[in-house]
Amino acid sequence: MIELARQITHLPLRVITNDLHIALFLAEFKQIEVTIIGGRIDDSSQSCIGEHGRRLLQSVWPDLAFLSCNAWDLEKGVTSPTEEKAALKRDLIANARRRVLLADSSKYGAWSLYNIVHLDSLTDIITDSHLSDETRAILEKAKPQLKMVS
Repeated sequence: MIELARQITHLPLRVITNDLHIALFLAEFKQIEVTIIGGRIDDSSQSCIGEHGRRLLQSVWPDLAFLSCNAWDLEKGVTSPTEEKAALKRDLIANARRRVLLADSSKYGAWSLYNIVHLDSLTDIITDSHLSDETRAILEKAKPQLKMVS
């Protein structure tokens, strides 16, 4: 996600994030309005989690929501290791017009305990070019638009 943040610094945007590093990075750019959702800081991800942030996310209607993950799979969808993170990420994409999964191919075919969303509920998947040909062919036929970057 930090790489995405680096790519948008020239745009006038309003960004809502739970990631402390992304919030601090984007706050340096005057044309970007940054809101951090607040809540308890998760040590492992350096991001905000909890009910405070969930309430904020439930009250906004973003044009575009980018979702990262620990694991994703065609059958099990996008998953998270904790119930709390899964719920927060569901709230992040629930009201978004476009729901984009941004995940590298090394996380494909794996899953964690808690489902966030099934892939057919996403509008786009952005990943690197290292998926197998078979997986790529299957995903290209799925509902989300597959975009591969180098």
